[in-house]
Amino acid sequence: MVEDRDLAESARIRVFLVEDHPVFAEGLAALLAGQEDMTVVGIARSVAEAMIEIPRADANVLIVDFRLPDGNGADLVNALPAGSQRATIFLSGDDSDASLMAALEAGAYGYLVKTHAAPQVIDAVRRAARGETLLDAATLRALMQHRADAGRQAAERSAMLTALTVREQQVLALMSSGLSNREIAEALVIEYSTVRHHVGNVVAKLGAHTKLEAVARATRLHLVPG
Repeated sequence: MVEDRDLAESARIRVFLVEDHPVFAEGLAALLAGQEDMTVVGIARSVAEAMIEIPRADANVLIVDFRLPDGNGADLVNALPAGSQRATIFLSGDDSDASLMAALEAGAYGYLVKTHAAPQVIDAVRRAARGETLLDAATLRALMQHRADAGRQAAERSAMLTALTVREQQVLALMSSGLSNREIAEALVIEYSTVRHHVGNVVAKLGAHTKLEAVARATRLHLVPG
């Protein structure tokens, strides 16, 4: 009988949780522990704690919150020492494309938002333990498109920064703050006519027709604060 119990225990999916909200963590741990084929082998509340505890834990599956008090789950998974990586499911309230992409690049088997029902979380753990990924083809295509778009935007931003002189970047920053040409001249202690010249160059280099359009494009490319 003892051997049978040991065998049953060894066959269970061993789950480690990284979650900083105590009530949610305890509820999730109780849910998983209530499954005949699962056991929770540890809980960490932060990246720092997880970095210590995960290598010590004999876990099959990690369930990691993306937003943690001292970092994010993707950085945690990437920083784990060799041999400590496990099938990882991100469970978070953050469903942004950027977070999904970061999780994918960290080798996530799945990414669930915290509004998912309990059966979906349980199924995700079982599938991850079997080595199955939970990201469908449509999601992967969307994430790859997001990466391509981000790459194009980064290249465009770099080209714009190269094209704009330091003074033109200063003028653009003040334009985005809503200053008039005369106010920009006073702020930079330069002639009004010089400001008009710089503004014209900025508008032209950003492929815009007006100051407003130039600021809007600069904001989209993160050349100025949004």
